[in-house]
Amino acid sequence: MSTWRKTGTDMKGRQTPKWEMVIRDLRRGLVYITTPEGDFRVSLQGQHIPEEHLPETAPNNPLERDVIKAWAVDQVRWLTFKLSELKYYGIEERRKVAEDSGRAGDNPTEETSQET
Repeated sequence: MSTWRKTGTDMKGRQTPKWEMVIRDLRRGLVYITTPEGDFRVSLQGQHIPEEHLPETAPNNPLERDVIKAWAVDQVRWLTFKLSELKYYGIEERRKVAEDSGRAGDNPTEETSQET
């Protein structure tokens, strides 16, 4: 058995995440964000984007370092947001339950178990 957990950071008073890191995390899976528009689960991973919405070209311009376009999974639409306006940034991690038990300093914000 493994566990999915959402881990993240309240961005108040914190440094804005780097564009490259956000793109990497979006390509790896789900990212949880809070913007002035609300809370979103976003991704650039193909398995989360319906085939009819897959982009033909890269949706993000590396010259626009504050703007990210990602698929909003629950809203079923493309979402454009500014890194400088993020209020929360978190990723969904998958780890074996045995690895998580008894680790000092672990403070997941949300956990759900899934059979593998």
